[in-house]
Amino acid sequence: MKKTIHSNFTILSAVLVVTGALVGCSSQPTLGERMIQQSSGTAVLGERWEAGSKKVAKGEKLIKDGNALIKDARDDMRKGENKVSDGQALVEAGRKQMAESERQYQLRFPNAK
Repeated sequence: MKKTIHSNFTILSAVLVVTGALVGCSSQPTLGERMIQQSSGTAVLGERWEAGSKKVAKGEKLIKDGNALIKDARDDMRKGENKVSDGQALVEAGRKQMAESERQYQLRFPNAK
């Protein structure tokens, strides 16, 4: 009787170990599941790379456009400074001409007011 109990206990233990092993195996992903997980992880990396690439392209365009605006602004600044300089020279020459005309007038017509 003891031998039968011991045999039954051994068989029951073996069945439990095999069942536990099978249950343990079923919780691990299959090769197909691992491949799907890996491919979806790779897809996420690819999408992030693409998004980064778009940001780089947009940033490079902004830099190019910004540099063009700066160049245009510098050109406009130079043109503006030249106009101011030319204007100041004209104002100075005009004032001298006016002063000289007044002086000449007073010399010719000393009694005129």
